Amino acid sequence: MPPASHILIVEDDPGLALLFGDKLRLDGRTCDVVDSGQACIAWLETQSTDLMLLDYSLPDLVAPALVEQLRQAGRLPPFIVATGHGDERVAVEMMKLGALDYLVKDSRLFDRLPAVVGRTLREVEQQHLLAATQEALRLSEERFKVITCSSPDHLLVQDRDLRYTFVLNPQLGLTEQDMLGKTDHELFPTADANRLTALKRQVLETGQTVKIEVPLVSKSGAIEYFSGSYIPRRGPGGKIDGLIGYFRNITERKRAEETLRRNNRALKAMSECGRIISRSTSEAELLQQICTLLIEQGGYRMAWVGLAKHDEAKSVRPVAHAGFEDGFLDNAAITWADTERGHGPTGTAIRTGTPVIAQDIQTSTAMAPWRADALRRSYATSIALPLIDSDRTCWGALTVYSESHAAFDTEEIALLTDLAGDLSLGVRALHTKAERERAEEQLRQKIAELQRWHDVTLGRETRIQELKREVNELLARSGLPIRYGSQAGKPGPAQAQNMRTQHGYPTVPDRGDPPRRPPRRQRPHRRLGGRAWHPAPTRRPARPHALPHRR
Repeated sequence: MPPASHILIVEDDPGLALLFGDKLRLDGRTCDVVDSGQACIAWLETQSTDLMLLDYSLPDLVAPALVEQLRQAGRLPPFIVATGHGDERVAVEMMKLGALDYLVKDSRLFDRLPAVVGRTLREVEQQHLLAATQEALRLSEERFKVITCSSPDHLLVQDRDLRYTFVLNPQLGLTEQDMLGKTDHELFPTADANRLTALKRQVLETGQTVKIEVPLVSKSGAIEYFSGSYIPRRGPGGKIDGLIGYFRNITERKRAEETLRRNNRALKAMSECGRIISRSTSEAELLQQICTLLIEQGGYRMAWVGLAKHDEAKSVRPVAHAGFEDGFLDNAAITWADTERGHGPTGTAIRTGTPVIAQDIQTSTAMAPWRADALRRSYATSIALPLIDSDRTCWGALTVYSESHAAFDTEEIALLTDLAGDLSLGVRALHTKAERERAEEQLRQKIAELQRWHDVTLGRETRIQELKREVNELLARSGLPIRYGSQAGKPGPAQAQNMRTQHGYPTVPDRGDPPRRPPRRQRPHRRLGGRAWHPAPTRRPARPHALPHRR
């Protein structure tokens, strides 16, 4: 405060007031004097002062009453109390009312007056500077908040004990009041708190900035992702007295990346599925390879295929599985009947012929019979896809489990449904191929049997032809007419003549086969209505000489 500071002296003793003024003016102060409480109130209504030297006992008011009236009117300046006796109780009372110091009216009063006034004025000056600084800081902080409140970024400041001293845009369902004055171990799960504390200790010890990308569990239990950095905060002497954190919530970006990654895996699995179907030689091999493909290429936790049995319990029999199964299917006892164990995703998919999803196994009522076993194996979500035959009947289901709560969005469900359809077509093609192979095998067996009968029949025919040829040869040797004419496998006339000449027998003219009598003409029997036939009588033609001679 400048040396020409103003002092208001409130003193009813004119001599003391004059001495106070003279002493203070020697230090370059300006002074005004009033002799009563009401005069003080009136003076302060129109003017201001840097410091008020107030006598405790005034003719009209005591100091506490005057201070209370000035405070209510909003015109109370910084003040020092001067009392006529050294009662500490009075001093304590006035200090509680806001007095910055007090003076006792004794022999050392005027010696101590300049020092007390000077010290008090410096304190007032510091208070004014602090108030101005705080006001400037408040305005700066307000401007900063106005600028950053529309930003999604999260700002924080922590001291060396890692307690939050400033928070802007708090995340994870927390408020500013929830975080101020607390540490990470008081706000987050133990695993998250340990990870964050280790990184922050590293910043405080090394003074180096640390950039991180970290998942954290929110107040509602959901996992959110943050990307940002911790930087050391240094005090006036350059010593690290805390840290500043700047983070951005990247949960949506991470989920989009995860969705894209899952869809790419599903597309790759679908393309590989066609190759597996084209190369598989049996149904069991195909189902097992598809389950393995979903684990290795799709990145799922477990996959299995169940066949719908038509027994009394309508049970579902696992025929192939891959991934972390660990005995889950042995105790599952899944059915597709309309019972408690048939209302799960697999049983419902087989019964209805539509895909069924359990988006959260921990809360899904349909998964109640298998919840404990599923959670022990880190199954978070599941989907069951029906396997449909050509006649629209469901013969089984492909069930897939994931350890991610964000799995099986609309696009991924469509891809997996197509994969299940391709799997059904592949199994159907294998069945058709097996039936064709069985039919071809039966046909080969029939052909082989017919070939055997043909061989037997052809052998008999050949033997008969040989016997006929031998008979003809014997007859030819005997000079008798051959019995069997020229046919396939029989000796003809020329062959017979050659045989006779070769063996020295006389040649016999070949009479050939005896002529066959033509069939007699037949006509309908009149008595039987034309439904029976009998030979017609033979009429011989008239002889030429018996015909009448015409002239």
